[in-house]
Amino acid sequence: MTLNVAVIYGSRSVEHDVSVITALQVMGWLDRSKYQVLPVFITRTGAWVSDPNLFTGDIRRDIERHRELDANPKGHLVTLPAEPGTGGFLSSRRGPFGGRRLLPCDVVIPALHGTHGEDGSIQGLLELADMPYVGSRLVSSAIAIDKIVTKRVLVAGNFDVAPWVATDRSTWAAGRAGFLKDISSELTFPLFVKPACLGSSIGITRVDAVVGLSDAIDLALRFGDRVLVEAAVVGAIDINCSVRRSKTVEASVCEQPIGAAAFLNFADKYLGSPAKGMKGARSLIPAGISEELAAKVRSLAISVFKAFDCRGLARIDFLVRAETGEVFVNEVNTLPGSYALYLWQATGVSPAAVLDDLIQDGLAAAEAKRTTTFGFESGILDGRGGSKVGSQPQK
Repeated sequence: MTLNVAVIYGSRSVEHDVSVITALQVMGWLDRSKYQVLPVFITRTGAWVSDPNLFTGDIRRDIERHRELDANPKGHLVTLPAEPGTGGFLSSRRGPFGGRRLLPCDVVIPALHGTHGEDGSIQGLLELADMPYVGSRLVSSAIAIDKIVTKRVLVAGNFDVAPWVATDRSTWAAGRAGFLKDISSELTFPLFVKPACLGSSIGITRVDAVVGLSDAIDLALRFGDRVLVEAAVVGAIDINCSVRRSKTVEASVCEQPIGAAAFLNFADKYLGSPAKGMKGARSLIPAGISEELAAKVRSLAISVFKAFDCRGLARIDFLVRAETGEVFVNEVNTLPGSYALYLWQATGVSPAAVLDDLIQDGLAAAEAKRTTTFGFESGILDGRGGSKVGSQPQK
């Protein structure tokens, strides 16, 4: 039986372009003998569109078609009703018997990065629609996208993290000097200034002295209402590890990204090879660390995955001091660039097989959810049972 798989991507996010690359990779790896693929592209202004020509396998032609629909989505609009039982997306085009045409869907693969997608937004809509989907649920996604909340969860779980402080727009506007004083007393330069809820290194600045710190905070606050200021872990290297839940929870081979700048920025990650996405970034796979240290990172990655109650697949980013064996958890990505498929390929699992497992995991999670009771007839509204509205408690 062929499954109808919708891949949702794009959206109103500064990571819109990265999302398109991830989706094209995912659609390219899906086994067409098993799946009928439905591309669902969300334009930069938030219009939902679908067109079979969004994916042809020709990267230049596909990107051009996305640009065309971004500029003029009319005639290709679709919606996903937040109503259980619809069975898919509704096209603005009329069906053969009148009414809006149904585009059937059995399961959704979100390929959205950053805001309005990776942050739990799309997961919430899919939950309301009772539509099976791949990956982590709303709560895990919302926590992991927020760097400040992530730090608090990691600290509560006794994971090592770099020292940090945080502020928001209103606090920063009310007292810049006071916050800069707090930073100087609590943290040691160099520092990284980051928007609280973005990925792909967008809006991040490395600051080596007080000069430039205010500008870095102003930049980060352009991309969100809160900012994280974090001390650099001097002498550390970046190590990434993907974790997935198949029959068991397992970790991939470790990756060591190599950035050309003072940190791995957006250009290092993506601009070298748009067709390859994160796989196009310069990195060592496996990472250039000892087998013992790699085993420690992989074990920690699984522990973090479980602590955040992740589902499907995630990528955990670490800062590692190879000389001392210290490992600091940096970020949790519930929807990593390129779906981290290249890491699983290096581990010995084909991207197609990973996607197969993710789809089955999403379908199983939806089936399990349907065993949960959501309705309850209390009788309160019609005066039967419970306390009547407006009644006084007995003394």
